[in-house]
Amino acid sequence: MTDKQRAEEIRQQLAKDRLLLLESTGEGIYGLDRQGRCTFINSAASRMLGYSPDELLCQDMHERIHHSSPDGVTYRRTRCHIHETLADGKGRKVDDEVYWRKDGTSFPVEYSSFPVIEQGQVTGAVVVFLDITDRKRAEQQLTASHAQLRQLTARLESVREEERILIAREIHDELGQALTGVKLELALLQDQLPNVAPPVHNRLESISGLVDATIQSVRRIATDLRPIVLDQLGLIPAIEWQTHEFQSRTGIECRLDIFLRSACLSQTASTAMFRIFQEILTNVVRHAKASVVNITLQEQGGGLVLEVQDNGRGITETELAAPQSLGLVGMRERALLLGGSITFSGHAGSGTTVRVRIPLEQPSHE
Repeated sequence: MTDKQRAEEIRQQLAKDRLLLLESTGEGIYGLDRQGRCTFINSAASRMLGYSPDELLCQDMHERIHHSSPDGVTYRRTRCHIHETLADGKGRKVDDEVYWRKDGTSFPVEYSSFPVIEQGQVTGAVVVFLDITDRKRAEQQLTASHAQLRQLTARLESVREEERILIAREIHDELGQALTGVKLELALLQDQLPNVAPPVHNRLESISGLVDATIQSVRRIATDLRPIVLDQLGLIPAIEWQTHEFQSRTGIECRLDIFLRSACLSQTASTAMFRIFQEILTNVVRHAKASVVNITLQEQGGGLVLEVQDNGRGITETELAAPQSLGLVGMRERALLLGGSITFSGHAGSGTTVRVRIPLEQPSHE
């Protein structure tokens, strides 16, 4: 066998191996010349597109399979990422377009285009693609599930707030009034028994003090369930009250700056923002080890922005990503339900900053 025959045999074997490689993969693969015409196509690509290989060879692939967007609008060649690869020799990966079958139906694809370069010049391209119909369907189902879960969360939060209001009202009106009645009866009893023995008098004073403490506990519990100031005066006074109560209870210095007189928010949005604020302060007590908290409430770009910054140990990336950080997840969900957002940032030893933004309602000009 001569060297020429051996070289020809090697060339034929390489061509056979390349063909076997193209046909053994489940991905669609086709080649293009400089003008975008098909130079080769494997069986997987032909099967997905509904054409025979002969029907596509030497044909303009953009006009055949990539001519329109998912909504049917003409997809101009000048905007096509594959033809950008032919133009500048840079590879690209796309997963938000469709290919069109011979029968006129489309399917979502993920494709990568790679330039073919010979002697420093782009002479064509190779395109590898997958039918991602199942993936897109799964993504749509997942998105729908997330939306349903978010709606369920919103409903559960609404029901929980309604129950809190009801329980707080019952505690305040029923139990509070009953205890006030007991307090009055004790006072009358003490007036009617002015000359009782000192032990009896001391016992009555003790009972009276216990009733007073219980009345204060009832008021505190009712307020924790649903602060009256939030319903009667609105979000801004409620933020002021909660800040003062937090500082009095924990001894942590709070610096509050409010740069607006009123907030145009629905009751639902006001409640959500207030509950987020409460959760932030709870996290400061439980985790931050802070001595000072700076709180800012202001309007920015059509949204109400609450920023709380402490001088504690600082939240870590691990804590932010931890699945057990349900408080952070709850705050994020509350904000998202209202079209808002929340961000957490912090570094070890330099404190944590939480920034909440909720869109403000546009006032009516009627």
